[in-house]
Amino acid sequence: MKSYGFYWRLLTIVSCCLYPLICLAINGYEVSLSKYFDTSTQPIYLLCNIATVYYFLQLKEWSIPGVLLLFVTVFSVSEYPMTHNVFAVLFFVTMLIALLQSKRFKYIRYIFILGLLSCLYSLLIGEIICIFAVSFHHYLFMLKFKTIKEYNERDNSK
Repeated sequence: MKSYGFYWRLLTIVSCCLYPLICLAINGYEVSLSKYFDTSTQPIYLLCNIATVYYFLQLKEWSIPGVLLLFVTVFSVSEYPMTHNVFAVLFFVTMLIALLQSKRFKYIRYIFILGLLSCLYSLLIGEIICIFAVSFHHYLFMLKFKTIKEYNERDNSK
């Protein structure tokens, strides 16, 4: 992974964690993250989702959630509620599947499941927990990959 790739991915992960909080701070509580599409924070919503789609499409195990997130973003909940909700549910299910198939950081899948269960109480809070869990998974994975690569490069330079 080139250094700019590392920093681009890190920026995407941090942005994904911050954007729900920014939306919440600027526009107050909405039922779900998708409802922020109809607010003044729509550009943040779109940019973060597009960056996440790009990020996911680069990873074999995360390409299906990436495509589904693209559809979630394109079909707004206000204009296409049924289509949007079907894609949103599939998006979260495929993210859970990707976490369950991952051999690393297995404990994060339990945080994600807690997020899914939290959706029964508050869809927004559940979504935020799930986003934080997936972002943390990708951060740890990326950090581990970068550390291994740097170690190998140092070893090969001897």
